Amino acid sequence: MTRKTFVILSVLMISARVWAAPVSVLPVNGTNMSAGEAEAIAELFVGAYAAETLAPVSGPKNVPAGLDAQETIEINAIRLDQRISLRAVLRGQNGEVLYQATLTATSMDDMDLVIPRLAKSLAKRIAPEATQTIHTVTQTEAKPENKIGTEKVMGLKTALVIPMAKGIEFEPALTLQFDGRFEFEKGFFEIGAGAQLPTGGEGKKGIGGVFAELGGSLYLADDSMSPYVGAGVVPRIFVSGDDDGGMRAGVYGQAGLMMLRESSTRMYVELRVTQEAIGYEKQVRVYDLYGSSTESSDERYYPTEVGLQFGIGW
Repeated sequence: MTRKTFVILSVLMISARVWAAPVSVLPVNGTNMSAGEAEAIAELFVGAYAAETLAPVSGPKNVPAGLDAQETIEINAIRLDQRISLRAVLRGQNGEVLYQATLTATSMDDMDLVIPRLAKSLAKRIAPEATQTIHTVTQTEAKPENKIGTEKVMGLKTALVIPMAKGIEFEPALTLQFDGRFEFEKGFFEIGAGAQLPTGGEGKKGIGGVFAELGGSLYLADDSMSPYVGAGVVPRIFVSGDDDGGMRAGVYGQAGLMMLRESSTRMYVELRVTQEAIGYEKQVRVYDLYGSSTESSDERYYPTEVGLQFGIGW
C-alpha cells in the first residue's frame, strides 16, 4: 500500500467517525434573536451534551444536520424582553420524541448555567428541576412563585334547619347570620355569627339561640361555578324547650356550590349537617306505685341538624 493510499484511507476513516456521530444538534430555531446568538446557543449545547454523555456530538457548524445520527436534538429559543425560554427535544432515528425539557434564562449571560442543565436533563432523561444545585439556580427559579392573594368576601347567609333525634319531634328552624369568607386559590376559611329561631309547631320541641361558626372548605374545581366541601365547629348558646339551655357546641360537614367566583358579588348554596356534641337534657316521666308521676333529667339527647343554606357576599 502506497503512502498516498494510506493517508486517504485514514482521512476517510476519521471522517466516517465524525459523520457517524451518534447525536446531532440541529440549528437553533430562534425567535426575537440574532443569528449569532442562536449559533452560540447551539455550540454551547454541543459541548455540554458531549461532556455529559462522553460521546461524539455533531453540531450545525461542522456536519450537515442529522446525517447518520442515531439521535437528533432540536432547540427552540424564544426571547421575551430579556428572558429567553429554551426548549430542547431529543428525537430517535425515526423522529419519535424520546425526551424533552424546558428552562428559562434571564438573559444570554444565564446560558452558562441553563445549557449544561438542559443537556443533563436530556442525557439523563430527568426533569430540569432535578439538575438544580445550590450553584446552578437560575434567577427565574430564585424568584418567589406568583400566587393569588387572600380575598375577603363578606355577606349574609340564611338557612332552613331541620333537627332530628330518636323519639323526639322538632320544629323546623330558620337562621340568619353574618358570613365572612377569606378566599385563597384552592378554598376559603369561614367565620360567622347569627341566630336560629324555631318556626313554631304544636307539640314539637324547638331549638333556638345564638351561635358562631369557624371552618374551612376546599374547592373541587377552578371555574366560575365551583363545588366545594368543608368542615368546622359551631359554638353556641342554645335552648331546647323547657328552659333546657346553656353553652352548646356542634361540628359540621358541608358540601356547596360557589357561583360567580370571578365577580365581586358571590352567591352560594350549601347543604350542611351539624352534629350536637354536648347534648340536651331529656325530661323522662316516671310513675310510682300509686300512679303519681315525677320527672327525671338524667338522660341526654344529641340532635343532628340538616340545613339548606343560601348566601350572598361582596
